[in-house]
Amino acid sequence: MNFCMRLKIISCVIFLQIFFLPVSVLGQEQQMPNEKSETRSEADWLRQSILLGDQQDWMGMRNWHSEWSKAEPNNFAAWHGLGVANINLNDFSNAIKALQKASQINPEDSSLWGNIGLSHYSLKNYVEAASAFRKSIQLNSEQDY
Repeated sequence: MNFCMRLKIISCVIFLQIFFLPVSVLGQEQQMPNEKSETRSEADWLRQSILLGDQQDWMGMRNWHSEWSKAEPNNFAAWHGLGVANINLNDFSNAIKALQKASQINPEDSSLWGNIGLSHYSLKNYVEAASAFRKSIQLNSEQDY
């Protein structure tokens, strides 16, 4: 399994772990609110995000997470997902911007720092990449499984 595939799987697992959504919720298709005035639940945002990720619709995922991060600017998953979408679109500069916003909300997420490291590495910012990867490894080793 290549690194990008592992990154996609890890990102989806993180979304599920953060919000502890039961499998039955993820399997249900639900119509998304159409009007801008309607508010979406956390499950609505996540369900659509996971669907777009499964379809590898990275542009759609970027647009979705951009809207989500504007609607909920303090939501970790919104910013992290925007960063992941940008990584998959090879837009590493914008990925770093979104991931840095996510790090301000939850600096203890190991996969976030792995994604920051990957983005910096892709831009040949090797010092920043090494620092982010070290932080990811440190946080990962501290988690109880």
